[in-house]
Amino acid sequence: MATELKLDKMKILTQLKDIQAMSGEWTLEYDADVDQLYFGVKKIPKGYFLFQVNDEINLFVDKKSQVKGMFVEYFQNNFLEHNKELKPVMHALNKDDDSSAEIQNIERIALEKELFFDAFTSLSARSELVTAVA
Repeated sequence: MATELKLDKMKILTQLKDIQAMSGEWTLEYDADVDQLYFGVKKIPKGYFLFQVNDEINLFVDKKSQVKGMFVEYFQNNFLEHNKELKPVMHALNKDDDSSAEIQNIERIALEKELFFDAFTSLSARSELVTAVA
């Protein structure tokens, strides 16, 4: 039976605000077959679940409001359609990308910042963060 869980909004917002500290150890993976983007720790620890931030972004969080990753379903066909300025990032997400490491890094940073900004602004607008957990 699912119970209601209130997450610590300020704790999550504080983590999202500090992009470099969180994302430095994170991996960025895009699965073109299912159009999903994963951005987070290499393996999500047990006890974490997806919390829907908005129509596009979900966070992997635990009951203590610790963030370990982000998940975007329909990344190219939805997220990038709403963020057209980021479309060049698809080049960097391709496995056969031949652009320089510097260009790849710039594109990755732009994507990271947009993901964190979107999540931060969406969560800021909510009065509280409540979800159901098993």
